Amino acid sequence: MGSLCIQDRNNTQKGYALSLASRTERLANSFRQAWDQGCIQAGSALVLPGQADKQGLQPGNSPSSPTPSSTSPRAHHLTLIKYGPGLLKTAGLVEGRGSVRSAQPTSLLVALREEGYNVHRYSHAPLTVHSAPQQQNSDHAVHVNSGHGNAMGCLQSVACKPRIKRENIVVYDVSATIDHCPTVIEENSPIVLRYKTPYFKASARIVMPPIPRNETWVVGWIQACTQMEFYNTYGDLGMSSWELPELREGLVKAISDSDGVSYPWYGNTTETVTLSGPASKPSRFTVSMNDNFYPSVTWAVPVSESNVPLLTRIKRDQSFTTWLVALNMATQEKILLQTVKWRMKVDIAVDSSKPLGSRARLTGRMHQEQPKVLTHMEPIPPKALGKPNANDAQVLMWRPKRGPPLVVIPSK
Repeated sequence: MGSLCIQDRNNTQKGYALSLASRTERLANSFRQAWDQGCIQAGSALVLPGQADKQGLQPGNSPSSPTPSSTSPRAHHLTLIKYGPGLLKTAGLVEGRGSVRSAQPTSLLVALREEGYNVHRYSHAPLTVHSAPQQQNSDHAVHVNSGHGNAMGCLQSVACKPRIKRENIVVYDVSATIDHCPTVIEENSPIVLRYKTPYFKASARIVMPPIPRNETWVVGWIQACTQMEFYNTYGDLGMSSWELPELREGLVKAISDSDGVSYPWYGNTTETVTLSGPASKPSRFTVSMNDNFYPSVTWAVPVSESNVPLLTRIKRDQSFTTWLVALNMATQEKILLQTVKWRMKVDIAVDSSKPLGSRARLTGRMHQEQPKVLTHMEPIPPKALGKPNANDAQVLMWRPKRGPPLVVIPSK
């Protein structure tokens, strides 16, 4: 006689471990589509019969209380009694209240594995799914009964608070690009030259599983600067340089590029989505971000009282890593979903002796190298998650050809 034993992964029994090889990609995709449809009924029951006809479970029937039949010792019942939000994906196999649908036990195994449970043994009988009345007084639990009560040693009930895991989160349509256009130079001011680079843009569509009660998750983009060279040359006099001292000296691997308010996130508009439990259905959404440079560079030496334009070159080379992350706000558990690397380079030659409006021109390649969406997850350095961000940490230095360097603008 077959039986079905389910156990929370935090309370694992010995033996009968199900091989992951049985979870084929096709079954996993089929189940993912089923729960994406949001077909969920409160108080659903799953019945795994040995001989369905002896229980009166003909297709189309939906008994209100699935109890074992004394005439059918091979019948096995898996009842979800006031199940927690994490079990809703299993119930997602139900197409509607009172409806009946057949599926193979392996599909149930995929469902339960996705929910964070270990399935130790199962029968090879077909699986019948139906809905049952919600039971108000039961704890969040899974009850497994067989025709002989607990003769097979199955768990009578187990705690049901599954965790959100990476394999439960669907990420698709990931896009990371830099606009295919050159940097635009603006010579409208007699005080500063401005330039505007093309935009880096990243977006992804996500399906998050149901969120358990008392949990809040934020999904979004985190970005850090990993390398920066930003030099403005003034002929033979020297150069001004925007620098990140800790990064320059190799003390840290990355510095947060947050907006300075929404740590650790890059921003808090399109960049993040907040999900609070209990949420009984999967959540579908898009998170997106964009970034570019639009600075001002003085025509004159920044430490001089003279307004004579002496700028001869602007050179900038900056690298970033951008992560798509799901963050549990209570526990601070982070699930990395995607890693993107990108780089922006600017090289502008300037002839300050020419009239305003015709002094500067781009040199080098006109278009940026496209970002790389990594096939592996790269860990987030601690400095990428908190204060200070790059804007607050950067220092403007004046480095003359002769004499000691001078701090023009200190870090905040």
